[in-house]
This record gives sequence, C-alpha cells and structure tokens, in this order.
Amino acid sequence: MGAGSIVAMLSTPGAWTNEWPLLPAPTGVQIISVDEHGQPALDRPPHKGGLNKRTLGAANGALCIFGNPVLTESGTPVRVAEGLADALAIAARYEGPVVAMIGTSGMRNPELAAWLATAPAGVIIHADADQAGQGKAPAGTTAAGSLRQSIVDCGGSASAVYPPNGYKDPAEAAKGAGFGSLGEDWIEFARTLAETTNWPRWEIARVAHIATSGA
Repeated sequence: MGAGSIVAMLSTPGAWTNEWPLLPAPTGVQIISVDEHGQPALDRPPHKGGLNKRTLGAANGALCIFGNPVLTESGTPVRVAEGLADALAIAARYEGPVVAMIGTSGMRNPELAAWLATAPAGVIIHADADQAGQGKAPAGTTAAGSLRQSIVDCGGSASAVYPPNGYKDPAEAAKGAGFGSLGEDWIEFARTLAETTNWPRWEIARVAHIATSGA
C-alpha cells in the first residue's frame, strides 16, 4: 500500500438497505492507494488504466453508499458518482445519500435504476467528463445519460450534471475547493446527532462536518 490508502466495501443495493444502520456483508472491496507524492501505488498494468485502484471479489452489481441507503427516507436528492474518489468528494459536501459506482458498467444495472427511482427527492448523477475515443462520446457522460433515462423509465426523477470549470470529474474539481475547519460546533452537533439518531458514527461525523464547516 502507499502513503494514502482507502479500502471501500462493496455490496448490492438491497443488502445496504436491509442492513442499515449496520453494514452489509461485502461481495467485494475496492482499494485505492497513492504514494507520498500522490502517484499511483498499486501495480495494475498501465494498459488496464486505473493504476491507483484495484477491485477484488464480486463487484458486478455492487456499489458503496455514504449515508442512509433507505432512499424512501431521504429528504434530499440522492447523488450518484461513477467512482469511489468522486463519491467521496461529493459525500464530503452534501448531506444526503451518495452512491459510489465501480465504473460505468455498474450504472447499467436494472436493479440500480429501480432502487434509485424510489428516492422521493430525485437523483443527481455526477457524470465524468472523461476523454472519448475518436468519434465517440465520453463513456462517463453516456453512462450518466443512460442511467438517468432508466430511472425515469422506472417512475423516478433524475438529472445528470457535469464537473464545473472544465474539470474531468468531481474528485479533480474538489482539489480546487478547500474544506472548512472543524470547530467546537462540530463536537456539539455530533453529540446531538448521536443522542437523537441511530446513525453509525461515521455518518454522524460526516453530517456534522457538512453542517458546521461550511464546506
């Protein structure tokens, strides 16, 4: 592993929903790792792309969720990102559920669209503006548009948005937007959430950060 590493648990939408506020049994994991210079620290062959990440186990139809996965309880839009790094950047700034897909292939899963369509406040898909092959539309934007239409076909509402200011994806855009510092309000608000909800500690910390840091 490198100087900075994250291991994210992957499971199906139904498993996340059924186990909340506990974590479901994983079907796979994704590891993201960089060295002290921010460079990829895993040994995936260059021609495969994604040098800083590796997915292990059964990832087909699996995803990672930040926030309450019982989407019918969400009063704010559910946000979907193509990858884990993008979802982390979004989850640090928005209180509602954030879904991390494992690439564009998972965004075509019919179970995903049907599950997202249950969100009463709708879905916002954060598309990657990745480079396309000659004569082809970017894979990220194509997948986002397809998922949006699938959600609508299932009776839900959805929109697709693109990274601001010409950035490639939400993770890259986040580099230009610093986080607010945590103060005493964070501690008090986190304590209040712990007393009034059954949320896990990681969700309490996330929501308290968003509410009090001004990120």
